[in-house]
Amino acid sequence: MPASESELTTNRLGGSVTAENLDVRFCPKGFYTPVTEPARQACRRSTVTVPGQPAHAVLAWQSDSAALRLAIPAGQGDLSSASTLRLRAAVDPASELNPRGEAQALTVQVTDRSGRTASVTTRPGEPALRYPAGEMREDEGGGSAFFTGIVPFTDVRIPLSDFTGVDLADLAEVAILLDQTPSGAVFLGDVGFVTG
Repeated sequence: MPASESELTTNRLGGSVTAENLDVRFCPKGFYTPVTEPARQACRRSTVTVPGQPAHAVLAWQSDSAALRLAIPAGQGDLSSASTLRLRAAVDPASELNPRGEAQALTVQVTDRSGRTASVTTRPGEPALRYPAGEMREDEGGGSAFFTGIVPFTDVRIPLSDFTGVDLADLAEVAILLDQTPSGAVFLGDVGFVTG
């Protein structure tokens, strides 16, 4: 998620995508500016250098009850042969919602079809959620401010064995809970499962 804007409402498995207390924006692949794409200002294409400029979502929150919920349709939640939940992320250094220099954190929660849940919080200093090296600097030519560093997407990997007490052969939902900090903004790439 997401390769297209439609994946902000329906994921690739056909399940619903629900945002709670969360502003979610889609960023198409490629370079554009607030002048050429005014609705895409949150993508920061002319402010932050993201290698490859991939399609991704921007998640911004101002409440520790924010969540992004990805429903898994019945019959498609057998992840018993998978080993790892993987998501790609980067902290938005241009957002005022992120305290300068401080890492972000999140919780991933899975729910099985019986309603049982299991949650894993990212480890302290998770590389994918560290504040990137660099600083915001004003453009001397009178343009907008820009971030001096590079902001690559990095994997967050959680072993499925860490999600205890749920039926991994019949999952109904994966949720990303932004419950560890009172505010923030992250770029989110694909969310999926790794087999082997």
